[in-house]
Amino acid sequence: MVRLTRPLALLAALLLPSVASADAARVDVVIERSGNMVEIFFGLPAEGLVDVFALPPEHLVQEDGTVDFEPLRRGTWQIGEAVFAGVEATIGGAPAGFEAMSLMVHPADAKLPLRDGIDGIVAIGVCNVEAPEVPPTLSDLHAYIGLVAYPEDTSATVSLRLPETGIGPIELSIRDHTAGRLTAAYTVELEEGAELVLAPGSDADRLPGGIGTVLLGAFALVALIGATRRVRS
Repeated sequence: MVRLTRPLALLAALLLPSVASADAARVDVVIERSGNMVEIFFGLPAEGLVDVFALPPEHLVQEDGTVDFEPLRRGTWQIGEAVFAGVEATIGGAPAGFEAMSLMVHPADAKLPLRDGIDGIVAIGVCNVEAPEVPPTLSDLHAYIGLVAYPEDTSATVSLRLPETGIGPIELSIRDHTAGRLTAAYTVELEEGAELVLAPGSDADRLPGGIGTVLLGAFALVALIGATRRVRS
């Protein structure tokens, strides 16, 4: 694995797009460590609640295959608890005790950004879109889940093991924050049954997309420095 200094890695991670497959189902993950709590937010196509988290479809889908959008858009912690029930989670090696704050769905064509804890709170707490006249299906919706735990050490490693559902590898876009400061931004492909290990800052110098993106980031920084020197001279 190629490693760069943290400033260069964060610059490239913020400026350069991921080169992962465009048709891969991506799960956005935001971790916010602050005070005495660790918050974690997930954003993904609503179908992923079933395909990734093994949520029984009856929690979301009616007998005719449509989704009753109105109660879901108001948020529901009970379904959030059911979504996370199949996840093995620890913080610092001890059971994490994550509690669901809310699960909320938004129309897929009006999904919200998920970059930090504030985005996460907005995504699970606000949906100003009225229920559509034609009931949507899961493929029409994007889901957001927020959970919180109160460990003794908020800087400890968070480990997650998602349930095996037969979906295959999962692409996760990770953004880890400590006291509101971004300490890691990267993309990983997680094999089914593998453990996702999230340590604050441990992957701040891992760039999404592998060595190709690393080299592009290096070239971009060299070009920027060169241009700055030419202007100064």
